[in-house]
Amino acid sequence: RVEQKLQHAVLTYIVGHLTSKEEEAQLSRTFKMLDANSDGKLSREELIDGYRKILGPEANVEEIVEQILSSVDADGNGFIDYTEFVIATINKRRLLSENKLKMAFELFDKDGSGTISADEIKAILGVGRDVDEKVWEDVIQQVDENGDGEIQYDEFKQMMSLFLKDQVRIS
Repeated sequence: RVEQKLQHAVLTYIVGHLTSKEEEAQLSRTFKMLDANSDGKLSREELIDGYRKILGPEANVEEIVEQILSSVDADGNGFIDYTEFVIATINKRRLLSENKLKMAFELFDKDGSGTISADEIKAILGVGRDVDEKVWEDVIQQVDENGDGEIQYDEFKQMMSLFLKDQVRIS
């Protein structure tokens, strides 16, 4: 879904700029522990090994890992990179606090109008990419509940609250 690209971008921004040092340190330690070959990404095998240590040899970890990969691997490369890991494991209720959501909204609302336009989304998500203009309009259409062609803060907040309901936690 197109809406997921915007959700992922918002979370990436919040994680990169608005998480506490303690949260970041704990997540980094956990990621490094799971990343057995230290290549900066978690493979299916590394996840299976990690889950076997946590859940025991009789648990159906393969099914759990497949579910994790299908919901967390945003770029579809078969691995979970650090950003994907953080987005999947961090406490999303705390991460998506009102204050942090407003700050993320303001990042996208470049002109300060109180709404996010297709051009503003393109300015952030489309940097260095040759993407059809329709993609940016589709992002707006997926989130724009009142049909005005832009994303209001309440629509933005609703989109992110749906993200909370859709995600699988791997921690």
